Amino acid sequence: MGGSVGHCSVAIAKKFPSLKFVVQDFPALQPGFEAALPAELKTQVTFQPHDFFTPQPLKADVYFMRHILHDYSDPYAIKILRNLLPALVPGNRLVLCEIVLPPAGAPLPPSLVRLMRSIDLQMMVALNAKERSEEQWVDLLAQADSRFKLVRVARVPALHSLIEVKFDSA
Repeated sequence: MGGSVGHCSVAIAKKFPSLKFVVQDFPALQPGFEAALPAELKTQVTFQPHDFFTPQPLKADVYFMRHILHDYSDPYAIKILRNLLPALVPGNRLVLCEIVLPPAGAPLPPSLVRLMRSIDLQMMVALNAKERSEEQWVDLLAQADSRFKLVRVARVPALHSLIEVKFDSA
């Protein structure tokens, strides 16, 4: 979702040839997607025009969003998440690639923490949006739907983390 011209899906598809990918984004990006897609991946990676502010039309096992929800304040991020509900069944996963603000005293380089906080301020000033802590991600998911359960946050000593979310039955 919000996959632009598919650069992330293409990179992952090259490493995992048994997986299928559908890149979703605005229709205007489709020509760029088609121009950038390597010929050997044309059966593995496809494009579908979609606006994530509308209900999700595609059923999939995993939905991947990279740098999407941090662009939006909570009400809009919740709307994006709720638009997935028509397509979800218990056991589906969301993988979010986002900054997860660390708790005070986290064992991260101070320069990295300053960068995260700086980006958080930039998001607030530019878009009325924000970076979120793990607790804020849990809260956002719960506000969107109580069946969204944060499974884990894969933190690496880098700017972004991978947030794994499972859609549960209750």
